[in-house]
Amino acid sequence: MKKIITIISIILITFGGSACVKLTTYEGTEFQTKRLQTKATRIVLHADFIKATDDNLRLQAPFIQALEKALQSKNKGFEIIVKKKGEKLPDFGDNKGVILIAGDVWSRRTERKGDTVQVKRLSKNTKTSRRSWDVIEHINWEKESLLAYTNLYFIEFSSSPKLLNSSITVSSREIEHIAGNQGTKRDFSRDRFEIFDPDSETKSFFSSKSTAKRISTGYMTVTWNSSVQKLAELSVAKHINGIF
Repeated sequence: MKKIITIISIILITFGGSACVKLTTYEGTEFQTKRLQTKATRIVLHADFIKATDDNLRLQAPFIQALEKALQSKNKGFEIIVKKKGEKLPDFGDNKGVILIAGDVWSRRTERKGDTVQVKRLSKNTKTSRRSWDVIEHINWEKESLLAYTNLYFIEFSSSPKLLNSSITVSSREIEHIAGNQGTKRDFSRDRFEIFDPDSETKSFFSSKSTAKRISTGYMTVTWNSSVQKLAELSVAKHINGIF
């Protein structure tokens, strides 16, 4: 078992490092998952190997639940073994091989609020006239940014251990509320993907300058506008669809 954990650590460091390089080097279309090429018939999903870092949205738990459900429904001949946090990995005494799923979840919620003023033109119509005038309107605004990143590795442990598949998803949702004391009111949300060196163009996840989708090769984008549970399900679908 120590050998398995050591191999996992090496694989995650190697491929995780490569992903970081791609993040700032390439700009391209979405990555497509590939089918698992393996003779192993067992897949182990252990909660201890799906790590969470700065998980402000508490995405880890629903992500693992959605992953388990997806594996059970799409396994196509694989035996799915699920272990909770703290449980021991199975000790297989044969040479049939096993696929272990490892991964990471990261999410963040940021909120900003403030106030400003604007000149607003009001008007009033009657049957015989129309009158317009300018007023100073005090505006209150709130902006919330929701970001998430997930990655999964399917690692085969057999006589010849190898990484079968790896994939990464990113999502970025911005929600804004604007209200003024002279009737102005706007509520809107949008997806924002600016993973490719956003500072080089003085843009960031939290700016209002751009809504362009700029994403690095190898990253799959997830669009969502409801619950964290739905975000988990959509992210898992991106990882799982097409690999069985």
